[in-house]
Amino acid sequence: LTPKVTVVSRPKTQVAAGAMHMMNIDGDSLGIVYGTLTQGTRDTAFTVGAGYAYARYEDNGAPVVMLGGEHRVHRPIKLVTENYVFEGGAVASAGVRFMTGRLSADLGLASPLGLDEVFVFPMVNFVWTFR
Repeated sequence: LTPKVTVVSRPKTQVAAGAMHMMNIDGDSLGIVYGTLTQGTRDTAFTVGAGYAYARYEDNGAPVVMLGGEHRVHRPIKLVTENYVFEGGAVASAGVRFMTGRLSADLGLASPLGLDEVFVFPMVNFVWTFR
């Protein structure tokens, strides 16, 4: 469940706020509340975000910073990156976004930074836009 509300929208600047909350069958849960600022056009844009991550039954949350970008390489295709920095680490990601009508799909790879060993994991994201 990822509600997001666009607060300000101008031709080249967009400000949004949202929350993402996840839980599993055991009742454990975690999430993040965040705000973002995107500058650019539909073809090329840069996004910076800040948020606060939390976990159920934990007293200490943590701030998170996101830096991202996207660049259209073909009408329905963009190259995208989202990179997160948080206390004790970071995650870098890059991928391709396929867009058609109200549906977009991201296929990418992500890797934690600052660890002794390097590993990469796949990321898949689907977004349906209600209009």
